[in-house]
Amino acid sequence: TVLVLEHYMYHLEREKITTGLHEFGIQFEDKELLETARMMSIDPLATSLMELDEMEKGVVDSSMKKNNGMMERYIAEAHKMIDKVLYKSYNTASVMGDSRYSRLKELENKYGVVESEVISAYYGGAYARKKAKKKKAKEKMVYDRSTHKMVKQSELKKAALNTNRAKEIAVHLSASRLSRKGMEWIKTDKTFKEISSLLNSATLHKFKMSSDWDEKVNNMVSLIENESYKELLTFIQDSIERKNLIEYLSSQTARKKIEGQSLKIDAYLFDKAIDMEKMNGFLFVYRFKDSIKGLLKNKSIIELEQLAKQVQFYQDYQEFIIEIEHENANINAIQAVLTSKEALKKLNANLLAVKNLIAELTQKEKHLFKTLQRYYDALNSVSTFRNNLIEAPKQELAAFVNGMNGGYIAPGSGGDMVSNPYAVPTGKNLYSINAEITPTKAAFEIAKDLAGQVIHQHIKKHGEFPKKVAYTLWGGEFIRNQGMNIGQILYMLGVEPVRNHVGRVYDVKLIPMSELKRPRIDVVVQTSGQFRDIAASRIYLINKAIALASNASDNDEYPNFVKEGTELAESQLKEKGLSAKEAKKFSTVRVFGGVNGNYGTAIMELVEQGDRWETEEQIANQYIQNMGAMYAEGSWSQYREGMFETMLQNTEVVVHPRTSNVTGPISLDHVYEFMGGITASIRVTTGKDPDGYFNDARNRYNPYVQELKEAIW
Repeated sequence: TVLVLEHYMYHLEREKITTGLHEFGIQFEDKELLETARMMSIDPLATSLMELDEMEKGVVDSSMKKNNGMMERYIAEAHKMIDKVLYKSYNTASVMGDSRYSRLKELENKYGVVESEVISAYYGGAYARKKAKKKKAKEKMVYDRSTHKMVKQSELKKAALNTNRAKEIAVHLSASRLSRKGMEWIKTDKTFKEISSLLNSATLHKFKMSSDWDEKVNNMVSLIENESYKELLTFIQDSIERKNLIEYLSSQTARKKIEGQSLKIDAYLFDKAIDMEKMNGFLFVYRFKDSIKGLLKNKSIIELEQLAKQVQFYQDYQEFIIEIEHENANINAIQAVLTSKEALKKLNANLLAVKNLIAELTQKEKHLFKTLQRYYDALNSVSTFRNNLIEAPKQELAAFVNGMNGGYIAPGSGGDMVSNPYAVPTGKNLYSINAEITPTKAAFEIAKDLAGQVIHQHIKKHGEFPKKVAYTLWGGEFIRNQGMNIGQILYMLGVEPVRNHVGRVYDVKLIPMSELKRPRIDVVVQTSGQFRDIAASRIYLINKAIALASNASDNDEYPNFVKEGTELAESQLKEKGLSAKEAKKFSTVRVFGGVNGNYGTAIMELVEQGDRWETEEQIANQYIQNMGAMYAEGSWSQYREGMFETMLQNTEVVVHPRTSNVTGPISLDHVYEFMGGITASIRVTTGKDPDGYFNDARNRYNPYVQELKEAIW
């Protein structure tokens, strides 16, 4: 109880309410302006500081995100930084510190543009895109065959391929040990046709995915990814050019050139093969019997990549390396490894460990880069938010006059400026959301985390997984969280979105039990009229997910509560007089809403007039009669007696969305109308009191599940 009270007091202290209401065309007072800018900045800044400590110093664990005392430290530090920007005019780099700023620039040079942050990508709209700074990664250096120098890829002047250039490239490729086999393939019609088919990207992709992966497949893929070979192969699709090239390669002149280049290449390879650093790198990777990952943990990505390249060199030129005659003990040891199946097996296993570690460290480095970028952007945005608040009244009036004159008003998002800083400056043509892209990738990732928190809370409290969870879908919350609640519904069912090439979520698929590692949890959903109107396609998507989960053929390791719920519903509907066909048809219905397309639950007038009701049962009955219409294909907005009550069975948890800093669970009456209405209906229908939670995403950088009692105290 003490911990719960402490947690509540902490969040009460951290509530963000703008100091002063926005009035059309009226400037904020200075204090109101500065404090609002502070509230818009504090969450991303404090969260970034915490995550940077975790990554750089290893002093923070994941549980710390919920530890109020520890988070307090970062909030206090963030406030000091904001003060430096707002009151002392410090620039971003100086507040950030030399070390972190230098690291950011180093990673920016390496990786280029960072993907947009969680929800701000949607919220930003045209305004955010206009403000965004496009950063390019450091350009790749490539070999210029005309000057024999390394140049930036953008500066490479690619000469148009003609017959003479084709001959030069063909000689070079024929002399190289890595491509000479491919040059033989172009001479026979069968292999030429086979390798030429890979010029088509779709065919190449299928070829790569082939289960018949062998040395020939590997060689073909490597060749087609060689720009010179691909360029030549494209050129000789002309049958006359191919015939002329084959004749040229058979000539005495070409053979002499190939032989001369082969000798030069072999001399170059010999020098590289006996290079002490390369040999030591190869043997370093090979010789360790214990966990090579533990041995390499203190090496940088660059050092690891160098080791992988050194081993790869000897593997690529294995045939040549074995032929070398030299008394050097290291090269002899390498030759012994390359001629032994057991030794090669060990080498490949160690090399794979190196590559996996590179991938792991690269992922961590990219995450660090993203966090540093968010940290930089958060600091940089403090003054931007202040300036946007100053500009808002002017832009709003100008846009109003422009609109009245029939002028163009740029689109943008609106709403709570603390949750959505891109709501200011005002004076934009507000839009809602493209429902077809929801749940977005970022929203689905947040949804999985919050679903996990709900499950964890239930197990902690009751010792078992919840069988069924009730969700509320509101239009405004849907717009703000980009379908996060839909994502949580899908994830509870053990289902995930399927996107097409333009990002639209057009289907769903089962998450395998090997990945899910828990029961499929049943749901019941109440939709508001606004959500139904703007996102009908998402209701159909939920219905499809429920049918899919109900029919899932999983192993018996975990129960399928969705299937059990469907079977129970079918049985109860038969008992209520429905035919077997109807009972089966309606057994998967889980989405309910306003009867005859109505809006609201119709319980508010009843609740607020205490002399009109005596028991909770009266409120529940009113709620069910007005919100008991099915929303499914063939049954859209239809009410069937007893249907909603049947689907409320076994509901143990009620989850409600919360993303706005403007209203709260008590100040907004619609919360008790929907969350209270369905909770009362579950109590009356099942005789059990469900646990209540809020998906609290007001801080989109650190969303969490908030208990009902904690939220309304």
